[in-house]
Amino acid sequence: MKILISIPSPEYYRNYITSPALSEIIESCYFIVPKKMADKDFGVPKSRVAVYDYPADKEVLHKHLFHINTGKFESRSTSLKFRFMRLSKRSQVLYRILGLPVIYELTRFFILSRADDRRLFSVIKSIQPDVILMPSSGYEGITFEIIKTAKKQGVPTLMLVDNWDNLVSKTIFTYKPDFLSVWGPQAVKDAVEIHGIPKERIFPIGTPRFFNYFKNRSEYPSPYPFKYALFAGNSTGFDELSALKKLEEYIEKNNLDLKIVYRPHPMRQKRKCPDNFVESEFKHVVLDLQAKEYYNREKSKTPSDLPDLDYYPRALANMEFMICPLSTMLIECLLFDKPVFVLAYDDGIHFVNPKNLYKYCRHFEGIEYLRNLEIIHEFEDLTRVFTVDFSKKRMEKEIPLSYYLSEKTRHYPHHVKLLVEDINAKFKNNLRVGPQE
Repeated sequence: MKILISIPSPEYYRNYITSPALSEIIESCYFIVPKKMADKDFGVPKSRVAVYDYPADKEVLHKHLFHINTGKFESRSTSLKFRFMRLSKRSQVLYRILGLPVIYELTRFFILSRADDRRLFSVIKSIQPDVILMPSSGYEGITFEIIKTAKKQGVPTLMLVDNWDNLVSKTIFTYKPDFLSVWGPQAVKDAVEIHGIPKERIFPIGTPRFFNYFKNRSEYPSPYPFKYALFAGNSTGFDELSALKKLEEYIEKNNLDLKIVYRPHPMRQKRKCPDNFVESEFKHVVLDLQAKEYYNREKSKTPSDLPDLDYYPRALANMEFMICPLSTMLIECLLFDKPVFVLAYDDGIHFVNPKNLYKYCRHFEGIEYLRNLEIIHEFEDLTRVFTVDFSKKRMEKEIPLSYYLSEKTRHYPHHVKLLVEDINAKFKNNLRVGPQE
């Protein structure tokens, strides 16, 4: 069996190549990668690595279609509505016009005709794969071009949905993959309701990013010689410095034996407020050790610039608790049975603030029912992170963490192997009778 895997970005290289994600199928793997990543080690002979760059101008065409679809189908997800609201008013008007009946069909046909690249067809044809795997956020033009090409060649496709929010917040799939692997039951529901994928073609097997979190916790020595709470920043606009200063003041006033370790998001967006953390200006807040490698510098987007996944469990396993605006880090915290305080207040500066994220982002629905999680709705209540006693907290309703992240994560490589084998067998026996429509 030949398994072709598309790795179009450094993020996917880190998440799927440097992790054990493909360890049980690597002997059958071939890769299609951009030129900038051609020299990286994919664990297979170089002859199995096809170098291909999808043209940038064609990628832009797909982005326009993504925006059109986001506006046209925003009623399917509040997250899509929120994404569309973040575009300029002029862009919103343009994309809504292009999404109107008749105009939409003509626009879509024009874009996809121009976005087609025959070289991609030839590259895939030369490999003759039995199955194609695509780690994806659902927001790369090349991913959908591969799906289209695979359908023409009668090859089944499996999209490995990379992140928690990808199915609800990016766009509507331009072409549907034959199968999906997702984080958990919540994402299965989202794939059915938003993208119209049949439930029997969706598999909740988790994510390889958290595979190492299930090792023996004693293997993770603390990166710090003191007690600490981890403040995990988010990627979107938010005034994190004001929060850090308020926490600092409380620790000083109450003489707490605790420090705050500040970990800015590695892919953070530009802020509309003072945003330069200077450690010397704080007594009880320090910059995360790993963050010192990427904070306040330009990243070249190479795999070595992305945070090493092996560091995360050390920081998470040894903290007292976590403070974070709405992000995937809250899931990671709960995997270690640590309390997490989720900031969901309006900072009064950014439109994409935690309050609006909590209001609009569908994947956060129900998180208030997770054990060991407390939501901070007002800035004035921020110091409650030091006083809440979770042992005394009673909940009328509880949602298990496994609703958001499948417990199969701990055996992710094995489930990928079983899934690929099952898809290959079913397609050969029942479906692979020629090009798929």
